[in-house]
Amino acid sequence: MAPKKILFLISSLGPGGAERQTIDLVNRMDRNRFAVSLAYFVRNETLKPLLREDRLTGLYCLNKRMRFDPGALMRLKTIVQNTKPDIVVCVNLYPVLYVHLLRPLCGLRCKVVVVMHSTVMPDRYNDILVRLIYRPLLNRSEHVIFVCRNQMDYWTSQYRVNTKINSYIYNGIDTQFFDFQMTTEERNLLRAFLGILEEESVICICASLSKVKRHIDLIDAGSLLRKQGFQLKILIVGDGPERKEIEQHITYKMMDNAVILVGFQQDVRPFVVISDIFALCSSTETFSIAILEAMAMGKAIVAPATGGMPEQVLNGQNGLLFPMKNVDALAESLAKLLKNNRAESMGDLSRKIVNERFAVDKMVTCYERLLEDLV
Repeated sequence: MAPKKILFLISSLGPGGAERQTIDLVNRMDRNRFAVSLAYFVRNETLKPLLREDRLTGLYCLNKRMRFDPGALMRLKTIVQNTKPDIVVCVNLYPVLYVHLLRPLCGLRCKVVVVMHSTVMPDRYNDILVRLIYRPLLNRSEHVIFVCRNQMDYWTSQYRVNTKINSYIYNGIDTQFFDFQMTTEERNLLRAFLGILEEESVICICASLSKVKRHIDLIDAGSLLRKQGFQLKILIVGDGPERKEIEQHITYKMMDNAVILVGFQQDVRPFVVISDIFALCSSTETFSIAILEAMAMGKAIVAPATGGMPEQVLNGQNGLLFPMKNVDALAESLAKLLKNNRAESMGDLSRKIVNERFAVDKMVTCYERLLEDLV
C-alpha cells in the first residue's frame, strides 16, 4: 500500500512551541506509512536546521507578505494540485482559511485536520474573528486536535467547536535528548562564567521576551525574595520585542546584579541544568514545551495555574502552581521550594512524569493512529 500523503501547513519556522512540536512530528512519522511535506507562510527559518529535510517529500515557503495574501493562496494551490495530499494538517488557525478557500477553488478533496496550540485569544478583535470566521471553518474540518484536555474543554464551551470531531493529544518531547548531564566542573565553570556565586540559588525562565510571558513578574518576585534575605540569581533565556522594557525594569528594581539575560539559545539545556528551579509567569499558556523540557531535566516547576499547566505540574508534587499575575503568590511559591530544599525531590518526580506521559514517541504514535483512521 502506498504511503498516505500528509501536507503540514504552519505560519513559520520561527522559535515557538507549536513550531518545535510540528518539527518533531514531521521528523519522526513513519515514512513507510506517510509521505510528509511541509509548507510555511513566512520566511522566518530559525528552527529550519532542526528539520530532517531528507525525510520530507517537499518543503515550501509561501512568502506571505500581508495579513491575507492572495499570492500565497495561489502558491499553495499549485503545491496542493501537484502533491495531491490525502490530509492537510493546519497548525493553528491561520492556515485554516487558506485551505478551506482552496476546497471550492481547486476541488480539494483531502481531509482537513487542525492542530490547535493556542487557547485564549489575545484581544477582542481576534475573539470576533474566531467566532465569525474560524469557528465555522473548524466545524467543517474533519478533525480538530487540541494539545491538552483543559484547552479542548475551553474551546468546546467558549467557541462551541463540535465535540464529535475533537480530541486531544499531549505535546511530547525527546526525553533522551533532554536527559542532559553536566559534570560538577562543567556546571561550576558555566555558573562562574555567568557570574553566579556558589551560595546563590538560580531560577531559570526560558521564554520569548513578550508581554504575555510576564518576565517582569519574576523580576519583581526576585526582588521581594532578595529583600527577605534569599541569595539568588534569575536566569532569563530567550529574546524578543520586550527586551528593552525588561532591561529597563531590571534597572528600575535595582536587580542588575541579580538578573542575567543570555538571549536566544539554540540549545537551552546547559542553562536549565545549572538552575535550581524552572519558572514561568505567563498570563496565558496552553501546554508549555519549555516546562516539559525542564521536567525532563529533573527540575521543580513553579508556574501559573492556567491552561494545561495543572496537567503538567501536579501541585505540591513536582512543583507549585500560583494564581497568574500574582507576584506575591509567585514569590511565596519560590520561597517554599528554596526554604524547604524540596526542589531536588520534586525534580526527580518531574523526570518520571515526563517519561511516562509526555515522551515524543507516544505523541507521534497518537498522531499516526488518528491520521490513518481518517484516511
